[in-house]
Amino acid sequence: MDKLKNTQDKLIRFKKISNTIKKGSVLDIGCLRPNPFLKNAIGMDILNVPKHKNYKSIIKGDASKKIPLKDNSIDNIIAGEIIEHLENPMNFVKECYRVLKQNGLLILTTPNIYYYSKIFKILLQNKSQNYNGPKDHIFEIPFYSLKTMLEIAKFKEIKIEGVFFTIPLFRLIIKTKSPLLSKHVFCVGKKLNYIKRP
Repeated sequence: MDKLKNTQDKLIRFKKISNTIKKGSVLDIGCLRPNPFLKNAIGMDILNVPKHKNYKSIIKGDASKKIPLKDNSIDNIIAGEIIEHLENPMNFVKECYRVLKQNGLLILTTPNIYYYSKIFKILLQNKSQNYNGPKDHIFEIPFYSLKTMLEIAKFKEIKIEGVFFTIPLFRLIIKTKSPLLSKHVFCVGKKLNYIKRP
């Protein structure tokens, strides 16, 4: 049942991401689990990942250090459930800004540190002092900090919203725009270089 629920979770996030991207090139960072709704995307992962049938190519690299692409070369960068695994998330966001074209979109999803089931788990296990998320999560970033990171990196028109929340007892998945209620945080930032007129 958990495996089915996780698959549903992923598909809902993947669909929301694919509905948000604009026309043009797509770089999917952290593409170990490919987004089935993308076409001709470029994948990037720190691991050796085989080329997925709906992806154009795969690049190996550590996106928190450097994205091996030219400045202003990509229309959309997506990073689903990746930022919490990175040692230097701020540098990652700045690298995304560098690689994006003018009006390009950065689309991120990350687990919501304030999701109700996490809070209950912390309270029940009495681990509030030491909780830092799953062992492979280096930083779990609150949604308001994510917004600040994008602002520091010069992104504009930043949108933070939720994706869905679950009611396990009834096996329900309910869509929500509230980042506070959602299991995952959905974040979009746009690269806009405003030119000041004299």
